Amino acid sequence: VSIPPEKRTFANTVHQLADAQAELYNKSKAFTFLYLVGISKELRDAAMNAKSLFESYEIEYFQRADIYKALVEFKDLVSYTL
Repeated sequence: VSIPPEKRTFANTVHQLADAQAELYNKSKAFTFLYLVGISKELRDAAMNAKSLFESYEIEYFQRADIYKALVEFKDLVSYTL
């Protein structure tokens, strides 16, 4: 997000954001697994709470104005160079 607009590329903008989303998704799946198969109620409850926190963070992350701006800047740069 801190990259100047004129230096944006697919690799340093779109790909980086996609990698971050994939990492969040993969980490949240561990909590989903524990929630579904945890032996104790305490473990299942803790896993569900952690999963909810991850989901809330993910929603906030993808609503960030700076991330949206970075993607728009990349789109504009690509549109301009075509």
